Amino acid sequence: RGAEVVRRMRHRGVILGGRGERSVRLRPMLVFGEGHADVFVEELEGVCRDVGSGRGEGSKNAPLPS
Repeated sequence: RGAEVVRRMRHRGVILGGRGERSVRLRPMLVFGEGHADVFVEELEGVCRDVGSGRGEGSKNAPLPS
């Protein structure tokens, strides 16, 4: 599932790295403020909820590129 989270987050504009199936790594930009953290947490919660429940792209309703 880690790889799926990374893929979906990248689709939403958030860059993460992954190592294996159960981990993700945040790769923040050089300038990373509180507003960026809020966006990150909101997007990550949505992606984890969707991946955990087996749903598609959720609120974004956009097809993911292959």
